[in-house]
Amino acid sequence: MMKRGKKIWARTRLLVLAGLVAFTVPATGPWMAGNKAEAAPVFTHSGILYEQSDFDRAKTNIASGTSPWIEAWETGKQNKYASSTYNPSPVAAPARYGDSSKNVGNQQLFDDATAALTQAIIWKVSNNATEAAAAKAKADQILDAWSETVNKAVGGDENQLLAGLTAYKLAAAADIMRADSAWVNSGKLTAAKNMLRNYFYPPLKTFLANHQGKNNGTAYPYYYRGNQDQAAMVSIMAIGILCDDIAIYNEAVSAFKSGKFNGNINNYLKVSSDAMLAQSEESGRDQPHSQLGLGLLATMAQMSYVQKKGDASFEDLYEYSNRLILKGFEYTAKYNLGQSVPFAPVYTSTNNSWGRVESAVSTSGRSQIRPVYSMVWNHYKYVKGLADSAATDPVYYTRSMNAAIWPESVHTDHQPFSSLMYSRISRPANSLSHTVSFNVKETTSYITAPSGGTSPLLANATLSYFKSASNAEKFLVTYAGSGMWTLKSLANNLYVSVSSTTDPLKAKDASVIGNQNKFIFVDQGNGGIGIKSVQTGKFVQIKASTGQLLADESSITSSANDKFRLMYH
Repeated sequence: MMKRGKKIWARTRLLVLAGLVAFTVPATGPWMAGNKAEAAPVFTHSGILYEQSDFDRAKTNIASGTSPWIEAWETGKQNKYASSTYNPSPVAAPARYGDSSKNVGNQQLFDDATAALTQAIIWKVSNNATEAAAAKAKADQILDAWSETVNKAVGGDENQLLAGLTAYKLAAAADIMRADSAWVNSGKLTAAKNMLRNYFYPPLKTFLANHQGKNNGTAYPYYYRGNQDQAAMVSIMAIGILCDDIAIYNEAVSAFKSGKFNGNINNYLKVSSDAMLAQSEESGRDQPHSQLGLGLLATMAQMSYVQKKGDASFEDLYEYSNRLILKGFEYTAKYNLGQSVPFAPVYTSTNNSWGRVESAVSTSGRSQIRPVYSMVWNHYKYVKGLADSAATDPVYYTRSMNAAIWPESVHTDHQPFSSLMYSRISRPANSLSHTVSFNVKETTSYITAPSGGTSPLLANATLSYFKSASNAEKFLVTYAGSGMWTLKSLANNLYVSVSSTTDPLKAKDASVIGNQNKFIFVDQGNGGIGIKSVQTGKFVQIKASTGQLLADESSITSSANDKFRLMYH
């Protein structure tokens, strides 16, 4: 943290009083009220999204092997962003367009921003000196690669999404790396700040002002959905913190509270006929976008909370408008847990002139859960002390969703390691179990197990919505330690087993025999996982000719036959 009382000067203005006395007055720093100086807000630099206590808690509990941190740690490192061999792919002029064929560096920037923050967290919490040193070097490498390469403002007609969904993670990673004195003293922190301020912030600011020229303040005021404003807002806030610029920070807060478009929280969330639930502006669109917008608002609230903990003059946005964020989470969690919610059309165009008619809450993407619940549940339950045990309690459905999908996976729109960083209570070691269905990613197909133990598992069930799955499509997934999991079929109460690369997966063992019953879920990002057999060391893939599953693939490919989604019941 900066020393309290240190002046943050945005600019100075020379004033002359009575032609004799000259002094400077900072535009965004201390100011004179009568004869008394008031100190400007002082930013806390513990990683923008985190308090130092979050790192300390995770590190201590990893060292002691305490659940749930150890599971979140071990499973969270099973993705490419945590790899010590990860290499960045910077581009000089990143750009994103509605026509994705014109994109320049879009996926590279999403991946590298996620990797930079992942590696910075690993450095801070790992108890292995070699691992920590490698992660520090890797986080530095990624940040340096981009700050040394980018020389043009993020472009394209969707630059608000490219810059907005990546800059806050780059800023958070850079803020964590302040603790690397050699990196800071070599000018690398300054370079990262300059990159974000000069090439990411301007297009975000412009978007909030004119919506790529499509809104002009009045025309088509609802052209853009709220999440696009919120993507710009969250990164503007993070850049303001990183750069100690209260004016930039306050731009984001102002947009959050009173922006003129859909991203304003009071435009985005409307309390429903149930006063505990707030419908999203995108609830009638689809569930992934609703969760995206909610997650971005909550991320802004988390940033503001960290700042308020360091300096009481900041506002805690988790509390804004009678905890409206929580009501939005409760609505969306309840619906995605399979229950009914009230719905009132936000706007409906009879002639479809806005390209949308949304007269009911959307079932689209109802099975695609985003990693946004752990932070919010832990905050309102354990930081604010709200009840969550009964359906009438204010955090009930958010708790239920978090329990269903724990630990949260990686999505490049959101923070990595959320369960690790925000969990606050322990649980019995290695007791983690979930009932899930395995969806073949981007299809309506699911893995099924026969009632007997002699026939292979098949990818042959077609479900319109995973909650309609029978026991044939349900498995009990239980943590087995060291990043490994066992799968038990609810159709026959037998464990899934594989003995060789030519042996199809079968639910045939009455008890856990050993490695043949253990699997590693390798997070592929954005909801997809690879399933790796411990016995064969190979990934599971579906054989097109038979629909059977074999653990015989050396690496995950770009095809759709080896990536799955865990659908939590």
